[in-house]
Amino acid sequence: MRIKSPKLRFRSVTVDSLTANSASFNARLTGEVAVKNANFGKFKYPESTVSFLYRGSSVGTARIPSGRVKGRDTEKMNVTVAVEAKNDRNLGGDVSSSKVTLSSKATVEGKVHLFNVIKRKKTATMDCTMDVDTKTRFKFPEGKIVILYRNNSFGGAVISAGRAKARSTEKMNVTVVAESKDFGGEGKMTLSSNAVLNGRISVSKRKVKATMNCTMDVDTRRGLIDQFKCD
Repeated sequence: MRIKSPKLRFRSVTVDSLTANSASFNARLTGEVAVKNANFGKFKYPESTVSFLYRGSSVGTARIPSGRVKGRDTEKMNVTVAVEAKNDRNLGGDVSSSKVTLSSKATVEGKVHLFNVIKRKKTATMDCTMDVDTKTRFKFPEGKIVILYRNNSFGGAVISAGRAKARSTEKMNVTVVAESKDFGGEGKMTLSSNAVLNGRISVSKRKVKATMNCTMDVDTRRGLIDQFKCD
């Protein structure tokens, strides 16, 4: 019976935090590691480490805990690593291009057990690359602005899906159709507008939200809006 070497891979990697400039690159990464065992017997392995490299130089390590994988099964686990790269003449150019390429390498040496009799040494290796996007963007789906008059819905507008670049402001125009039969005709209407945009930060994929809570006075005689304020 041919015994195969298990496979060791990153299934996914997310960026928890990131600081990058021309002189240094610091990131906290969380990755899901998978050990795939294609054999009929279990694979037992001791603790190991995964190394992260930037242009061939080690920039961080993470612990792979000891464990076992059942026959024809995959064991998954999360690992967290603090990555720091500095004093590299290529770093400024990579950060400016919005892409820092990292590689990860690991070796897990264990044994495949068959029928509680046969034990064969086998090694699972990892050699992966990943590109870290160093520009933070806020990406959001379509949303809605709700206009209220005396806490009753008065109208609304659609906010188109989009993205805001890092340290920038995305601007757009919206058109509101509003109608109320509860207006006393005193010449001024105080309206409020509420909205929530649920989006993600592109680097970390972390869910965040942007909120709106504004008030405005509408001069119904002159058709003007004044005293526009947002929290």
